[in-house]
Amino acid sequence: MDPCRPVIAVFSYGGIEGPTLDSYVNEMLAATRAKIPLLQTRVHGDALISRSRSKALSGFLNLDPATANVFFMLDHDLEWDEGDILATCAKAHECQAIVGGIYSCRGFNMGHSGRFAKEEVTIKPGADVLHEAEFIGGGFVAIPRIVAEEVLKNGQGATANGQGSNAFQNLALHECIYTDSTSFYDFFRPVVVPGTLNPSDKRHEYLSEDWSICWRARQANPNRPQYLWSAPVLRHWGSHGYTMATSPKKGA
Repeated sequence: MDPCRPVIAVFSYGGIEGPTLDSYVNEMLAATRAKIPLLQTRVHGDALISRSRSKALSGFLNLDPATANVFFMLDHDLEWDEGDILATCAKAHECQAIVGGIYSCRGFNMGHSGRFAKEEVTIKPGADVLHEAEFIGGGFVAIPRIVAEEVLKNGQGATANGQGSNAFQNLALHECIYTDSTSFYDFFRPVVVPGTLNPSDKRHEYLSEDWSICWRARQANPNRPQYLWSAPVLRHWGSHGYTMATSPKKGA
């Protein structure tokens, strides 16, 4: 297998938290010491996160595969230990699957940003354990090139097919134009899909932009797993440094 060649996209609309900046500097120093080649981009100037993520992933696919084979998304308010980004990219490259860190929502007892494929998963922060996921939060996640290519191919096929069902409309990807006349595909456009939490509940779920691409990736290749990885110990900063210890929902 070719070496992992990450592209790190930092989503910094509204600024970057201090702990995030500190972690990022340490990560870059670690990459330099290890002589790991990586590309970086800072995504800013657009408040619509679904469009920002879509533009960044589209730009990644325009790069030479020989220099960029893993796309990593980092939000502006996360803190991590040195080497965790590089390790997550390497794990995604090794598994050829989306791999994301598990981080608390920004509030007490509100849960975390992803959803496991199975119920009653026991999480041990720092443990090198891959948990199969249904959905993964977009703030600390690595997407291998092959996954993005599968989503794009499937989306273009659904667009060309022109079928009018809700599933086809959700899958379809469109070449869009931004205000600076650049083109991008709407990888992260939110979708509405049948809910999976309770089979007897007929209501649908409105998926956020990051969960939507997980859904599209699963439709593109149902046999390719997606993982939440407990090895990175992440802190989500707001008015408090939220950790996995503060995330359990009441009654859970």
